[in-house]
Amino acid sequence: MLIELAALLRLILLLTISLGAAILLGRHPAISVIWVFAALAVAVLLGSPLLLAVSALVLLAAGCHWFGLLSIRAYDRLLLGLGVGAILYAELSPRGYIAVQKQLKAEFPLQSLSDRLAYESAGRAAPSHVPNSTDVAPAEPSEKVREGLTELENAQWRSSGDLWYAMGRSLALQSLHTETAEGFAISQGFGVGRGLRASADVIRLPQATRLRMECVRPDDELPINVTAAKESHLAQLHWDSAGDFLSLARFGYVRDRDHVAGFQSHAFTDIPVFNDCASQTWRVTDLALVSLLRHSRPCVYETEHLPNLQELSGRDVPTRPLDDFEATALSELRLDRDLVIDDQPPLGVIRMLGALRAAQGCLECHAVPEATLLGAFSYRLVAVATE
Repeated sequence: MLIELAALLRLILLLTISLGAAILLGRHPAISVIWVFAALAVAVLLGSPLLLAVSALVLLAAGCHWFGLLSIRAYDRLLLGLGVGAILYAELSPRGYIAVQKQLKAEFPLQSLSDRLAYESAGRAAPSHVPNSTDVAPAEPSEKVREGLTELENAQWRSSGDLWYAMGRSLALQSLHTETAEGFAISQGFGVGRGLRASADVIRLPQATRLRMECVRPDDELPINVTAAKESHLAQLHWDSAGDFLSLARFGYVRDRDHVAGFQSHAFTDIPVFNDCASQTWRVTDLALVSLLRHSRPCVYETEHLPNLQELSGRDVPTRPLDDFEATALSELRLDRDLVIDDQPPLGVIRMLGALRAAQGCLECHAVPEATLLGAFSYRLVAVATE
């Protein structure tokens, strides 16, 4: 989605009405009526008061011409003047544009994330009590780790809706906080000349809701085990979950760690679904965030909802120690694995631990080397009977 799409559409419609009407109206009455009423309908659908007003004035002018109150020359000049005047008002008037920019700038100010990420400098980047802690951030990520980072980055783009939206939101927020934004708008005027403009529809994001996982009791009578679910499908579940949690669209504009605008805390927007075409009998019932750097020891947040860092940043969030599987799996993640699946789970249950590493986009705020293990997701899937 291009930021200028709506503005460009309005400009095209205004030009079409002003120039097209000047040619057709008065010469072909039937086409004129259809043309003007179509423009009025489009104006109502777009919610554009300016386009609605121009269309109404064109219709009024057409009526005056048909009743002999305007000559064809005066009529054509009036139509052309209305169109050009509307464009000049919409695109050259700095007041409307700057008022919107000031409102958005106040709503999305530059903020510092240093306090929120202060734990990274508290000496916990490589906890000495954790096995293989020196491998938390290897000097040179292995090929396997780099493949995982590529999977994560691709999932981040997919979760953002499309490439243009994630980039467009960042550029729109950047345009709000340039030193010469107002002067540039006044001196250049034209929308195309101003480049990418900040739009509330692009910058504002829906607030993350509290998503609760469904409580399902495993059917231990089903003759299935972890091999019934392909590991590649389980890996895709993890990457899709990580991509949603770390969606690039919510990163906003990052000038540096102390100047960030429009950042929205990492959170889930959808409940993860396990899409295994070969087996429709598994359901995700628990997905917990494993904290590695914020606390003195690795721990798991215990919440009734899917992880949301806005809520988990508080000090009263309950945590629990890692269980035996999670502790063993974490040691493997600290080497070069991205997903560890329990090979001896209870019947009808899949346990797995997936890595959350610092991808390229994360490094704009996180003061850690690329591929640093920042956290993990602990999953529990249960087997359910299909109807």
